[in-house]
Amino acid sequence: MFEYGLDFLDILLLLLTGAVALYLFYCFYTRYQKEKEAYDIYYMVSFGALLSGCVLLAIFGFAVLDDALSEIIGAIVPAALALGLVTQFTPKLGKIFLYFAAIGLVLITITAFAAPDYAGYFLVLVHLVSELLILILPVVAVAKKKTRGAFISTSVGGLLFFITGLALAMLSTGMLGLLTGYIAMPILLALSLVLFLMILFFAYGFVRDIKYQTS
Repeated sequence: MFEYGLDFLDILLLLLTGAVALYLFYCFYTRYQKEKEAYDIYYMVSFGALLSGCVLLAIFGFAVLDDALSEIIGAIVPAALALGLVTQFTPKLGKIFLYFAAIGLVLITITAFAAPDYAGYFLVLVHLVSELLILILPVVAVAKKKTRGAFISTSVGGLLFFITGLALAMLSTGMLGLLTGYIAMPILLALSLVLFLMILFFAYGFVRDIKYQTS
């Protein structure tokens, strides 16, 4: 399904996205060394998975999106990021979402290899719930004055994540029927740019939050 090729700009943007993801991984690792909070581990898992996904895309092109491993990595990124946000800003719900994310990822992993026709449905569910949380929780955290107003930037990144992640998950299942081809092309053509813009919004919001939390 994902048969469009990459050009030099696509590869450059994917590598830059991976580089920023690596920088965020380092930022969260540095804070974890000082504070030992679980949410920093979840953030590291998310951006580590995003880095891996960008490298795979840069090397193998969009065709890798049809691979079961890529679908698993693609689900880990939003699930771990949402888990980090829930644990940091609404800790009472942390265990509930941890169970949801863990069960969802296990089901995606099993069905991706054993029953590919069903894997996409679990993929869409995990993406939908996780990305809605990424979109909403930063706004709630700022409204409750748990972090700086600049953290709203993370919601903008979450919006871009929601549009691309959920759409690609739906495309992988063929849920959109005849519309699949018409929607796939513009998404894939803009995917590298959208991922790069997404990571920039995430980086700005999270770096400002780290400075606020450690000041």
